[in-house]
Amino acid sequence: MSAPDPGTLNPRLMARQCNFIVAALIVGVLVFAGVALKINIGGPPKENVITWLAVAVGATLIPISVVIPKLFVQFTLKTLTHEKDPVTLVQRLSQLYLTKTILGAAAAEGGAFFNLVALIITGHWANLVMVGCLLATMIPKFTSQVYFEGWIKSRFDELGFST
Repeated sequence: MSAPDPGTLNPRLMARQCNFIVAALIVGVLVFAGVALKINIGGPPKENVITWLAVAVGATLIPISVVIPKLFVQFTLKTLTHEKDPVTLVQRLSQLYLTKTILGAAAAEGGAFFNLVALIITGHWANLVMVGCLLATMIPKFTSQVYFEGWIKSRFDELGFST
């Protein structure tokens, strides 16, 4: 059985939908960062436990935002091994791609918001640096139509369909 053309789902629109979601998550962090910086201007930084707790949580969420989506894909692919209809499989894989992208970006977003709240409370620069690091892990979640189609075709190969 050969793989259907991912164009049956309009990969350009699917990639665009994914990018809109990632952009919304990033913009939310940036807007809240602007608010946090405006609230905190002029006050001396107060280093306390929340500063370093937020940094530790953020540092933990960076690898989690990469590992959890990969594990989710591996687990879900095992449930798709019995799928015989290529069109249905493309639809399921497209949903899987969108879900794994949102999982990764949302994990980083949560850590960024925690660090922004800590920045409002303490004013410590370390929280702002961690927000930048977490945003840097969100930016690569943007996708292109070509990458999306390649990802679908690679999963088809993994599942034993010929492309």
